[in-house]
Amino acid sequence: MDGYFDMKAKWGMPAPIVWYKTFVFIFLFFISTTTIKAASGSYGWAYAWTRSSGSSADEFGGQDIAMDSDGNVFITGGFGSTVNFNGTGVGDDDENTANSSYNDVFITKYNANGTYGWTKTFGGSGEDYGQGVAVDSAGNVFVTGYFQSTVNFNDGGTDNHTSGGGTDIFITKYNADGTYGWTRTFGTTGDQLGYAIAVDSSDSVIAMGKFSGTVDFDATDGTDNHTSTSGNIFISKYDNDGFYSWTRTFGNSGQQWDYDITTDVDNYIYATGYFTGTADFNGSDGTDNHTSNGSDDIYITRLSTDGTYKWTVTLGDSGSDRGTGIATDANGHVLVTGFFSGTVNFDTTGGTDNHTASGGKDIFILELKENGYSLWTKSIGGTTIYDWGNSIATDENGNIFVTGGFMDEVNFDDNGGSDNHTSGPGGDLFITKYNADGSYSWTRNSVGATDQDAADAMGVIANSQNVYVTGYYTGDVDFDGTAGEDIHTSYLDTFDFYLTSYTDDTPTVTEIAADPASDSSNVSWTTNPASSTKVEYGLTQYLGSATSETDTSTRVTDHTKIVSSLKNCAKYHYRVLSADSDGNKGISTNQSFNTSGCSASSVTGGTDEYIETTGGTVELTNGQSTVTLTAPDGFYSEGAAIQVNILNSSSVPSAPSGTSLIRDNFYNLLAVTDGNSEITTFDEPISFVVDYGSGTESSYQESTFDVYKYNGSGWDEQNCTLDSTSNTLTCSLEGFSIYGIFGQQLSNPTSSPTSSPTTSSVASAPSCQDQKPTDWPNLFQINVNANQAILYYAPINGSNSNYYISFSEKSNTYEHGTLTEQGPSTGVLSYTVTDLKPKTTYYFRVRGQNGCMPGAWSNEMKITTTKGTSSGKAYYKNFLARILSIFPSKTVSVRGVNTQTDTNNDLCEYKVQSGDSLWTISASKYGTGTKYNEIMKLNNLNSDLIHPDQVLNLGCN
Repeated sequence: MDGYFDMKAKWGMPAPIVWYKTFVFIFLFFISTTTIKAASGSYGWAYAWTRSSGSSADEFGGQDIAMDSDGNVFITGGFGSTVNFNGTGVGDDDENTANSSYNDVFITKYNANGTYGWTKTFGGSGEDYGQGVAVDSAGNVFVTGYFQSTVNFNDGGTDNHTSGGGTDIFITKYNADGTYGWTRTFGTTGDQLGYAIAVDSSDSVIAMGKFSGTVDFDATDGTDNHTSTSGNIFISKYDNDGFYSWTRTFGNSGQQWDYDITTDVDNYIYATGYFTGTADFNGSDGTDNHTSNGSDDIYITRLSTDGTYKWTVTLGDSGSDRGTGIATDANGHVLVTGFFSGTVNFDTTGGTDNHTASGGKDIFILELKENGYSLWTKSIGGTTIYDWGNSIATDENGNIFVTGGFMDEVNFDDNGGSDNHTSGPGGDLFITKYNADGSYSWTRNSVGATDQDAADAMGVIANSQNVYVTGYYTGDVDFDGTAGEDIHTSYLDTFDFYLTSYTDDTPTVTEIAADPASDSSNVSWTTNPASSTKVEYGLTQYLGSATSETDTSTRVTDHTKIVSSLKNCAKYHYRVLSADSDGNKGISTNQSFNTSGCSASSVTGGTDEYIETTGGTVELTNGQSTVTLTAPDGFYSEGAAIQVNILNSSSVPSAPSGTSLIRDNFYNLLAVTDGNSEITTFDEPISFVVDYGSGTESSYQESTFDVYKYNGSGWDEQNCTLDSTSNTLTCSLEGFSIYGIFGQQLSNPTSSPTSSPTTSSVASAPSCQDQKPTDWPNLFQINVNANQAILYYAPINGSNSNYYISFSEKSNTYEHGTLTEQGPSTGVLSYTVTDLKPKTTYYFRVRGQNGCMPGAWSNEMKITTTKGTSSGKAYYKNFLARILSIFPSKTVSVRGVNTQTDTNNDLCEYKVQSGDSLWTISASKYGTGTKYNEIMKLNNLNSDLIHPDQVLNLGCN
């Protein structure tokens, strides 16, 4: 392996402390400390490891950190010699000894207060390191890293894996109680390195690292080979049980390094690191080449949960620039840290946001939207050679925590203030907090006494109560970054691990509520301790407006603020901010409220998405309907938030004449820029598609459906495109307004065999109805092949003028249909439905009508189309027939039996239906029935229940 980056995959910079120390045996000690409170970020406790005695073994621990939902903390790394991870003294049950003069892997669990839980170790005769750790929703622990030679990964049993020659990658699972789960390993003859690991909300496992040669990443029972000539990046996904999903690889013939990986709330995957030369980052289905500006450049890449490539942004100058830590927040935003040199433009939208390093390397913190567009950047550094960010994390409230190392004096307040911190001569760790809006909160740092005393922070994790930092240190280091002192001394000036905790004392924000009116809203909340009062708000989830900050002279715990000059009938996003007397800010997560004052009705719900100038889609499901807005590239000169607000359908203005509202399809559409300016006219039209769902044919005349625009006093029909096959209406909108979907409602739709869907209770019903009584059509035969079906049906007395043919891939559903004029006729009718799919099951019904509804529906028949090469088949089982007359001998005559069917007269079962009751009459095959024209006489029926106008279901099971 080449250089210090192979020894420690995540080093943001090779801090000077790494280069000149001699490694010897050391022992473990534990120091119990007293918590010293400060304004915020007060020092809680520190837990430090050293090794036992007298060896030159090489060790770097505290490589990564994770936390479960109960606040338990897990760290991983490498150790040598004998280490007591419990800290109660050598010789107890928690003493572990490395298997070689190199390093073994450890995974250790502590509770929120630093109480020891358990340690698992494994290793062989070679070099073995734990580099990344993650925890799933059940508290199971996953570790990745690299190993050499043969290693038994099950420290309570046997599960041996052997590397291919150099170092191979491992992914290991331990259950929440510390019992062994499974291990997957992959590699080849060269050096393969596992660096980072994450678990998504579905508890799938995503690992990241570097490989060379040809590697089979499917470590289960398949093969998925990927080849790299010089060392490319891989991202692999396994499920929680260790079964392989996919791998994506990217890079070039130059250098690429991976540093960190994370997922967001929607299971998108983000990774960061650095590259040189020209690299193709699209590891799935295409090419996306990026070229570095000189030396190392930063990359940030996004994949979907199935591994589909989404985007990559790259940043850098001619010097060395690297991304080392990545995290996401509850809003789906991406936070990245690392270091840069020279002058770097951190604006990823095509604009300019230049930052210039004060010394050789400076720290950066960058926030991106989920589409890769930058929101803000902070840069921090002194005038000396190295300052570096290593890791970044967010808590439940969106607060941001960054850790790494720095040298000499650095002002950590990048918001124009001053918060200077000075390291010891050898360099020290820092932990910095930013509020969710990017404003500065506080910084704490360790202090080493001499140039031989130093510390580096490798990992950070946080929740709303505590922030934890892990890494390594050497010499005498004071870990209390406040007014107190807690000096830890490593043994014989070698490197020891540490885990330290800070308690976050920023104000808590609770009981948030809004009481909106038409153009204003009263917002209230509670804080502890007493704090100032401020509200940020806007029509987009990026806010953009703010009230003044009040209650600063005399801070309060109960807050009320009026947000005024709002737009009527809109959805507003907001959050509340309160700062205590020391300037520490409590910031809530984004909330929302809907203003009243709508010209048509009030907002009851909805959704909104930010769409860049390159276009995008907003989709809303509303009951049985789906609304989709698609903005093309160049729809407007700047990006916009597009709102689809659902309006209250119980208070629809008078419907267009002769129509009713279709279900609850009543919307207010709104588009606003980042500056909360409403867009009245688009540069390119936006597509508006409403999928109103299936089943409307039983209650509405579908051919009359259209979109109507409300003009303040009435409705303007938009003449949109109706597709009854897909149940959609499609319009092209040049501006937004209030829209409803209307159509003619059927009178008495109860003759449908299924219940009618819910419709608007206030829309007036049209006068449209059948001009004369309709016949019940008997659907008794369907002939099919691969792509078409021929339906045979007959009315009772031939009075129907029109028939509606309905079919679907679901039973009792009216999804597709067509109207045909075929009457009046007393004979057997037929209709051919084309463009069906081969080997697909369909359900057919026929409705007879004499006007515009409601008509009368037939029985449902189920058929399955054939393969493409089949000549077809016929279905005529279980057809219905209506009794016309009854003879004294219990012989009945029925209409609807086609002479093509039942040529052997082998009917063996009759079902007699009366209202909701159904009687089945079983019999042997009858040979006494006679047929004439299209009426059949059935003899000797053994039932007293038969009377005219009942229905017989004829057929054999």
